[in-house]
Amino acid sequence: MQWFTHRSTFVIGNVRRHMGVVLLLMSVGLNVVLSQELRASRSASGPSLEAGTLVPDIVGLSRDGAPVRISFDADVPTVLYYFKDDCGWCERNWPNVNALVTQTRGRYRVIGIAASSATSANRREHLALLPVVTGLDAETIAAYRFYGTPQTVVVAPGGRVLKSWTGAYQSRQADVIGEFFGVALPGLLPQVPSR
Repeated sequence: MQWFTHRSTFVIGNVRRHMGVVLLLMSVGLNVVLSQELRASRSASGPSLEAGTLVPDIVGLSRDGAPVRISFDADVPTVLYYFKDDCGWCERNWPNVNALVTQTRGRYRVIGIAASSATSANRREHLALLPVVTGLDAETIAAYRFYGTPQTVVVAPGGRVLKSWTGAYQSRQADVIGEFFGVALPGLLPQVPSR
């Protein structure tokens, strides 16, 4: 009987170890599948627009609440910078956006697209250099794939996308953006600790 007890304890211990290994492998497999699905969903519905995509005019409101329409019949390309007032990366990216505005003047028209109509006082100083449009409808947001902030879309005269970037201008992306526009970007503001 004692042999049976030791044998069953040994078997039960082995079964538990094997079950643990099986559960671990199943967990790893599930994580791989979920990460692939997440990556696929981001690329399918992500904010990036492909070059050549035809986009509609933008209808919204100016800072003072007046109706405004941005059409792409200007002689120069239009840079749309989509931001959100409470976006930390948007806040840190303002020196780059302001450099883009000042260094491309005459070659590009730069317009801020605010995700919300409220703009705090500390952000107004950053917005002094560019016109800002708010109040976009859901159709326009979907057409431009304005899903995350910050986002930059360059639209050629005639309304076709030339280039699109998602995120703040940092690291390799800052080099690519600087080279595309022919500007020197100053970099990001330091990260402010959360309160």
